[in-house]
Amino acid sequence: LTPNDSKFDFFIFGGILGDFPPKKRTKKELTKFMPQFEKRNIGKKQFPTDNAVYVVKKIIEGTKFENLKFKDVHEIQFDNFRSVELPFRYVLVDGKPLISTKIVSYLKNKKGF
Repeated sequence: LTPNDSKFDFFIFGGILGDFPPKKRTKKELTKFMPQFEKRNIGKKQFPTDNAVYVVKKIIEGTKFENLKFKDVHEIQFDNFRSVELPFRYVLVDGKPLISTKIVSYLKNKKGF
């Protein structure tokens, strides 16, 4: 996807976040059921959906993909002994990974992993 692709009226975001490594089912399904539509992607790494939408918005607004900064694995520290590693690509906004405080709170309060 490039800033020149702003001609599109719609974008389809797909994927089931959580499979690691990704199984690329969305690509297979889109190719199979919608061969008439042009397809674009935002790289080979798997993004959470909110990050994918943010990245596409930035690109369509004129930012080149290569000018965006990313963190490919994000670790959330719960306390001195516990943390969870999220093996997905997060866009950096003001030097910090774009991640919902609600998701962080959910993960911190989740019972067991």
